[in-house]
Amino acid sequence: MKRLYFLIVLLSISYSSNFEPANGSLLNYTHIFFSWPQIPDADNYHLLISEDSIFSNPSIITTQTNSYLAEDIFNWGDDCYWMVCNENNEVCYDQNFFSVSYLPLYYPDNVEIITYDENISFNGINVLDFESLNFSLALDMQGEPIWYANRSNFNNDKIVITQVLPNGNFVGMSNGVGSEFNKDSEIVFTTPSNYGVHHQIYKTENDTYFFIDATVEFNTCPEECEGLIQWQGDQFIEVDNLGNVLWEWNMFDYVPLTEYNPYWIEVFTGNLPFDWSHSNSVHFDGNNVYVSIRNLSRITAIDYETKNIVWNLGNIDFMDNPTWVNDLGFSHQHSAQVLDNGNILFFDNGRDNDPQVSRCLEIDVYSSSDPEIVWEYTLP
Repeated sequence: MKRLYFLIVLLSISYSSNFEPANGSLLNYTHIFFSWPQIPDADNYHLLISEDSIFSNPSIITTQTNSYLAEDIFNWGDDCYWMVCNENNEVCYDQNFFSVSYLPLYYPDNVEIITYDENISFNGINVLDFESLNFSLALDMQGEPIWYANRSNFNNDKIVITQVLPNGNFVGMSNGVGSEFNKDSEIVFTTPSNYGVHHQIYKTENDTYFFIDATVEFNTCPEECEGLIQWQGDQFIEVDNLGNVLWEWNMFDYVPLTEYNPYWIEVFTGNLPFDWSHSNSVHFDGNNVYVSIRNLSRITAIDYETKNIVWNLGNIDFMDNPTWVNDLGFSHQHSAQVLDNGNILFFDNGRDNDPQVSRCLEIDVYSSSDPEIVWEYTLP
């Protein structure tokens, strides 16, 4: 028995940093992933979960691998002791402890599922942005919260997610700052401080980040007014994981000032810059950079190598030289992205339409001479 006890101590000391959740953790999620070092010659493992440190009435889970995802065991505010043994309970690691935090006070108490048809639903986890509450969270199919981003870790107590990454991390924005962070809200990347990120930050497969930064210049007022005014446009920046700038594209260098939406100059008061572009998304497919310029009701494809505009898709009334005659009738769109088949998918707000209904659109811009809507869903 002394020899066995000595073995257990060695295991717990040698592998003390290889347990997940780490001992003493405070977790902001209820789906808990357990992992531990392998025990030599173990065919199965017993994962013991208990509310007390003496394991008076533990739940015992048997698994063939040295990891386990517990999806329906824990609630907000739970405390947990856990340990792992081999199938004969001859070799056991020392126990670990973690707590699940309570839901933050700012979590809304009126979330409900309006419609749920299991026959046409894809089972999974929904990551949502509660932008007016300054945080993001994840809901299961029943609308129950299972994870939230700890907004206190971010600039001005705000974080809004723009991307979920294959490595399990998230990309998002606080006030003017873009970040990559893990499920524990620990930040692993932050955009350079000399830029102000708005609307989107996007991580590529090349381990680089694209984001949108507003830029202001004095230029002559359009024909609706007189004199010099401040125009607010956008620049699109790519940086590496150290924050070094790799690529940048400024609207003022490539889009003529004669291309503007008259509505936004009509509501211009002079208290703030003329909101020329109000871009809201950027996407890179390895060849082109695709940007959504909201106030021009335009999606633009930019050649990554030359920085020349490949095409403009959108309201031709705001273009000097339209790429196509058909503008497809979308306006003030958001979230333009490229699918694996090369088509463009985005949300059409429909702000300029009558009636003002919104749609999701998938558009094929390459198969024929003119773009075609190949799929759409219109909100009732």
